[in-house]
Amino acid sequence: MPRAAGQGWRGHAGRRSSGRSAPRYRRRVAGPDDETYTVGDLNRLIRQTLARRFPDEIWVEGEMRGLKRHAASGHVYFELADPSADGRQADAVMQVALYRTDKEAVNRLLRRTGSVRMADGVHIRIRGTLDYYPPQGKLQLRMRWIDPEHTLGRLEAERRRLVTALTDEDLLERNRRLPYPLLPLRVGLVTSHGSAAQEDFLHELGASGLAWRVTCVASSVQGPGAESELVAGLHTLARLDVDVIALIRGGGARTDLAAFDGELLARAIASLRVPVLTGIGHETDRAVADLVAARPAKTPTACAAGLVRDATLAHDRARRAWSAIAERARADLDHGHANLDRVAHRVTGAGRRQLDRHAATLGHATTRTGRSARLIPVAATDEIDRLGGFVALGARRRLDQATTSSREHRRRLVTEAPRALRRGEAALAARSARVDAADPARLLARGWSITRTVDGRAVAGAAAVHPGQELVTTFADGSVHSTVDATDLTPGSTDLRPDGTGAEPPSTDSDPNTEDAT
Repeated sequence: MPRAAGQGWRGHAGRRSSGRSAPRYRRRVAGPDDETYTVGDLNRLIRQTLARRFPDEIWVEGEMRGLKRHAASGHVYFELADPSADGRQADAVMQVALYRTDKEAVNRLLRRTGSVRMADGVHIRIRGTLDYYPPQGKLQLRMRWIDPEHTLGRLEAERRRLVTALTDEDLLERNRRLPYPLLPLRVGLVTSHGSAAQEDFLHELGASGLAWRVTCVASSVQGPGAESELVAGLHTLARLDVDVIALIRGGGARTDLAAFDGELLARAIASLRVPVLTGIGHETDRAVADLVAARPAKTPTACAAGLVRDATLAHDRARRAWSAIAERARADLDHGHANLDRVAHRVTGAGRRQLDRHAATLGHATTRTGRSARLIPVAATDEIDRLGGFVALGARRRLDQATTSSREHRRRLVTEAPRALRRGEAALAARSARVDAADPARLLARGWSITRTVDGRAVAGAAAVHPGQELVTTFADGSVHSTVDATDLTPGSTDLRPDGTGAEPPSTDSDPNTEDAT
């Protein structure tokens, strides 16, 4: 009850200051009729006023902050706030209490929906009664019910708005248009450290037996600060030497995945110059991060399996190419050996035939000489003997010459055969050099480049492209993505397109959480 004041009260006396605008406060002395309330009386009056103004339950919406669960009592306490424009502070705050008896009914409702979990940063709509607690002078809302559809509706509306904005700004497929590496063995990974998602992802890669190099950046995957941490992790990995970046997390309620529907994360993925893969454990829906990423997957394991498949295909292609090169080299080597054997055989046969001809000539000369000597008269014996001496001498000389010539042919055969072998080996080396020179990797290293359409077809000339067409040019140290503004054909050039029409322009997991939702 109000009672008369024993003493009066004084207002704040204004300080003297220069200037006409300085405020001055009057001192007021309480009279005998002024009422003064005790703290208890004032608290009871406030409580009665609130009860008359809000006699029934009311609906209140806001963003959850400072969630606290008391294990001993089973009660839950948090703040419901209207966030400011910058999201850092709150324009208004209401203390909320969810007692154990009401909490059980709320949990049953949230488990049936399976898509909403009460957590910091989640915008909710709840029903309850205003309660003023006099011992602490504290006003709070006693929560009795929740509207999950309100939270889901806000999330879906924000998601649709963001997807429309990204589409209008041509950001939805920007990361998907980046050239994808042929052998993506250097992987950047952004996820919660020590989580089941990280373990499943790394186990799938390790089981493939390939030489992976994984760089991990730890980040929160849910909660108010999760989106900023995810964006920072992506930018950190983009500055490193990685082929792709994997962004993964396990399943959860729709509100647990809110960070992956955020605008900051979506724009960060679209702006990266490294292909981003996602493996967000949500089977029934796709997050905005999935829509912006180069290659989305439903789970972390599926994301890793896709990487294994890409790397295995590239490895098999390289192995087949090297096998073909080795087979061609062996064929050329066998052909060179066969040619060398034929040359050696011809040289040996020619030497043998030349030696036989000289021996036959010498034999014929000796036979004719002996026959002629028997026909000469006895009177010419001395002359015959003299001539015979000359003949014998000449025969010996011819024989010596034939012997020398035979030796020379043998020596030349021994000398020429290795030379022919070396010439064959030189020819084989030249052919091997031509095979190496045709290696595309060497051509690229020498400054050549390969231009293809976005679907992988090689561009043979300016007539094969048209304005507005997207091209990918491969160099030794990377690739360049470009768009044709115009074509300038050389007069008299022929249409290099196979069909005369040119390259066609390119066509444009839920695992409900079984624990308490609160």
